[in-house]
Amino acid sequence: MNTVCDVRCAARPGASLAPLHVLRADECPRVPVDGGAGWETTILSGEGGAAPAMHLVQWELSGDAVLPAESHRDRLLVLLAGQQLQVNDGYVHRLQVPLGMARCAGDRPLQVLLPDGPCRVLDVTWPHGQCDVQCWQRSLAGSMVLFSAIRESWLVFLLEGAITLDTGKGEQTLAPGDGVILTGGSAGHIHRHVLHGSGSVLLLWCKHYGMA
Repeated sequence: MNTVCDVRCAARPGASLAPLHVLRADECPRVPVDGGAGWETTILSGEGGAAPAMHLVQWELSGDAVLPAESHRDRLLVLLAGQQLQVNDGYVHRLQVPLGMARCAGDRPLQVLLPDGPCRVLDVTWPHGQCDVQCWQRSLAGSMVLFSAIRESWLVFLLEGAITLDTGKGEQTLAPGDGVILTGGSAGHIHRHVLHGSGSVLLLWCKHYGMA
C-alpha cells in the first residue's frame, strides 16, 4: 500500500521536505539565435541530477527561424507570449494565444513562422519512449496540492505572480520565468507537494519509465 509523505513548498511548522531544484531565469544562459532572429535561454539541460530526462529551452523570437533538431527525443512547444506561431516539422502546427501547445517530431529541424509578430515559446524535449509528459496551465490563488509517486516529477514554471518555497535552507520566492522541480516518492510512498502563492503556472508532469 502506498503512503503519503507531506512535502511543503511553503514553510509550515513540522513539515518534512523532499528534494527540490529551483530554476532561476536570471541565472540561465541566454544566447543569440542563429541568424539574429531572437534569443535562446536554456532553463533546464538535464544536468546535475535534476529531472535528467527533460530539457527546457525558452525562445524569444523576433522573426522567422529554424529550431534545431533534437535527435531521439519527443518535443512539446508552448506559446507563452505573442499572437500566433506556425511550426512545420513535416506537418503544420498553428499555436495561438492563450498558451497554444503542439507536440512535434524531435528528430528534424522545426521551421517556425511568425505571421503576427514576435513570440515567446517554451520548448520541452525528453527521450523518445522513455517518458510520458503532460502539460497544463492553472491559476494559483492560495494553495495548490500536487502528488508524485516513484519515477514521477513535476516541473512548475511560473507565468505570472509569485510563489514562496521552503527549500530546507530558507525561503525563496519565485518570480515570473522561474521554475521548480518537485521530485517523486520512493517505492510505496507518494510525495504531497503544497504550493502557496498567487498568479498563473504552467505544470509539466513527467513519468519516467524503466528507472529505478
